[in-house]
Amino acid sequence: MVAEIETIDDIVCMRIAVGNCEEKASLGTLNLDFVARYYRSPTSHWPSLSASEAQLLLAGLKIVAVWELASTTPRIFSRLSGVNDSTGAYHQAQTIGQPAGSAVYFAVNYDASGTDIVGPINDYFRGVAAGFAQQVARHRTTGSASMARVRRARH
Repeated sequence: MVAEIETIDDIVCMRIAVGNCEEKASLGTLNLDFVARYYRSPTSHWPSLSASEAQLLLAGLKIVAVWELASTTPRIFSRLSGVNDSTGAYHQAQTIGQPAGSAVYFAVNYDASGTDIVGPINDYFRGVAAGFAQQVARHRTTGSASMARVRRARH
């Protein structure tokens, strides 16, 4: 495990690179309240937060979920990529059992210009919001239809 500690504007920040489950289990000895882990595209060569890892971490920590997919250039950001990323993040959150109503954060991992922020990055985050709204509506509709079938079956 690698830990870097730095102070930024009087806030102590710790970055931890963890290699395996045994090292993750030792995070409790660092007196941390939470750990940030990534949801990623299935095509990413970087590991995504899994259900088993979430269970291990939840034994003593809260998890901050972050979606990041090649967010280092403005050409990656668009409304469509925001919809696709939020859909992927929603499904990963469902898979690991992330509590309803909790947040997934999305990363912009470069020094974006003002033009990038008001242009493609703004479009991206509008797409993120739209994608989550679509998934929540789809989930509610599916859940409502299932409950209606259960109620009809009982009567």
